[in-house]
Amino acid sequence: MAENSKRSYRDLWKNRLRKLPKACRWLAILAVSVVIVYLVLDQIMWRRVVAQREVFLEKFGAVEFEDFRPERPPPHEDAGPIYRYALTLITRANVMYDYSDAHTLLVDPKYAAETFHLDDPPMLDETVPFVREQLAAMQEGLDLVREATSLNHGSIITGYDPEFVLPALAQARVLARNIAAKAQVTAIDGNLEEAFEWVTAGLHFANSLRDEPQIICQMVRVALTGLAVSAAQEILNVSEDSPPISDSLRRELDIARRQQDFIGTLAGEVAYARTKYRTYYTGIRSLRLLASANELERSHFLFDITDAMQNAAPTERRRTLAEAAERAQSYRVLPFSTVPASCLAVERAVEIYDRNVAQCDLLELALALRAYKKQHGTYPDRLSLLTPTHMDALPKDPFSGEDYLFRTEGEGFVLYSVDRDLKDDGGRRMKGRAQGDIVWKTLK
Repeated sequence: MAENSKRSYRDLWKNRLRKLPKACRWLAILAVSVVIVYLVLDQIMWRRVVAQREVFLEKFGAVEFEDFRPERPPPHEDAGPIYRYALTLITRANVMYDYSDAHTLLVDPKYAAETFHLDDPPMLDETVPFVREQLAAMQEGLDLVREATSLNHGSIITGYDPEFVLPALAQARVLARNIAAKAQVTAIDGNLEEAFEWVTAGLHFANSLRDEPQIICQMVRVALTGLAVSAAQEILNVSEDSPPISDSLRRELDIARRQQDFIGTLAGEVAYARTKYRTYYTGIRSLRLLASANELERSHFLFDITDAMQNAAPTERRRTLAEAAERAQSYRVLPFSTVPASCLAVERAVEIYDRNVAQCDLLELALALRAYKKQHGTYPDRLSLLTPTHMDALPKDPFSGEDYLFRTEGEGFVLYSVDRDLKDDGGRRMKGRAQGDIVWKTLK
């Protein structure tokens, strides 16, 4: 009886298929074939994702974004709460003066565009008294910043969603600009050693973002480092004298240039993108194949970049980066593909990291040049004379892989990196950020 029932159902479906138009029958066969192919590809891709996660874990020690988040130091060693409270006090003082920060009074955009490559031109004489008054109003907060330099690099970021990260980063820039202003005013008052202590405090604050596993945090970190470095540049223009580089300043520069921290951030960013994308397709099996393709290509891109950063010369690294970015653009044909955006962010972050290294190198070289002049009465005619008395070894330009370019000019000197275009523009910053040099220019 059961056998007859099965046969009758089979005959029923055969008769229904025969009655369908021939085109519809082929469409039905095609649809079934597509589903079968999709399921096979889905399994293949998912197995590749699982295998690649093992490689990811071996390379970076973690897979999920939560595992990349930094461990907070013990409360009595954490500078993060102190920085947050300092920001509260400084913001309160800024409101009293109707300015976002004291640094807004230091800017002469025309002079900055023509002479300096960093954010901070020389302080305007007519604004110094008012800046000094405003800094005095926020002295309590600034004293806390100095206190925090003796603690671990605790972060001001308390969460990892945009509503937490973006306001915290905006506040971080305000604090860093006020620290830079304090350093410059202190130098004008003749306290060069204390002025460089404020530069060190600015670098320490910038380095508080070093463990944050999101690229935007590292971009802001580089901007904060640039504020401290450009303040140091102006300090050297205020006086012909300069203190020897302190151990604490050297330590902060070394932390700012540490490559492994940056690579960990790239891995954290890939994990973050994967986590957010997975949230989107949770429960939608039909999107898992697309998600797998995104995850595989993002990880491949990261593997290429980290291998190149660790092993390749700068020019080779840039070629690898360009090839990987070009390959990533092919994923634009996939709907909802996040690969091009992720790879563009990583490519931009690598460039910014190189500029950060160059800025820190230029500061260290400039202080060594000042120490040489203090000893010999004049600047050297080539950087190699700085070793081994004033530097153990000369740093290399992260863009060209060669020594930084240097020449004396008047009573001062010009020191620069060729930047990403790899062209020697004579130590002149061109309009816009697409071409030109990264320049340190000292007038005395």
